[in-house]
Formats: sequence, C-alpha cells, structure tokens
Amino acid sequence: MKLMQMIIVFCIAIVLLVGCGDDEETIPEGYYTYDESEVNAALDELSFDPQLPRYLPMSVEFIITDTFSNESSDEALDISFYSRDNDLMTYQVYKGEIDESFEGEHVLLNEAIEATYRHNRFAHVMTWEHEGLTYHIEWRESSRQESGEDITKEDLIVIAESMYSST
Repeated sequence: MKLMQMIIVFCIAIVLLVGCGDDEETIPEGYYTYDESEVNAALDELSFDPQLPRYLPMSVEFIITDTFSNESSDEALDISFYSRDNDLMTYQVYKGEIDESFEGEHVLLNEAIEATYRHNRFAHVMTWEHEGLTYHIEWRESSRQESGEDITKEDLIVIAESMYSST
C-alpha cells in the first residue's frame, strides 16, 4: 500500500513538473525581443487588435510609434524600430484592405497566409492581408552600414510568422 502511494505521489510530481515547464517561446538565434511598453501604448489608441512581431533580426535601440488614418483605411499604426546603426524596421498595419498593388514574389506564411515580397536596392518589403487587416513590414539598412550583413526575405518571413506563433 505504501509503495502504491509513493508511485502516485511520484506520478503527480512528474505531471506537475512537466505542466509547469517553461512556456516562454524560443527566440531564434540572431533575433531579439524589444520593449513592448511604448508599442502597447499605441495599440491602446486603436479600435482593432493587430498581431505584432514577437522578435526582430536586430537589437532595437529606440521605437517611434504613430497612429493615423488615410484615404484607404479607417485607422493605421506605424511602428519604426531603429538599431544603434540607424537600421530601420518599419511595421505598419491598416484596418481593412488597402490597394497596395505591387509586383513581387508570392510567399506563404505559416503555410496558410499569402504574402507578397519584393526587394529593391533601398528596401526589403513584405505585405499581406489577414483577418480584415493589411500588414506591411519593411527593412531599410543604414547608409552608414559597412558590415555587408543584410536582412533577407527569410528574415522577413520569420518576423511575419512570429506574429502568429502561439505563446
């Protein structure tokens, strides 16, 4: 009888340890989190609840947010993430669909969401629509940058997919 009680206690302990494991999302190597407090303040001004990137392929030095509306959208949010070297990752989300037609490569996010990617000598850009919102992310490298390191299409895909990963 005592052996049976010990086995039950041991099984309960194992279940508790596994159930209380680390729920933090793993951040891919070379990606960084950012201070979300300023971003959350901007989100409070919106009437909709957009998805945000969980991490970026650069260490963020400072963030500038702006909420606005334009002729093709009721509301929009622009977040500019800057690195110490003045690299810029821009995140924009618009309520509704906007006509931002441009030629580019079609990519699939999380095997379900169709996006369009393009790269020119100035920026890497990815745009997609999901659940009534239009998302736009853009990477512009600082003109001072001499390292030769550049953000790739795959980096933009990782950023976009992080918005829909479970926590």
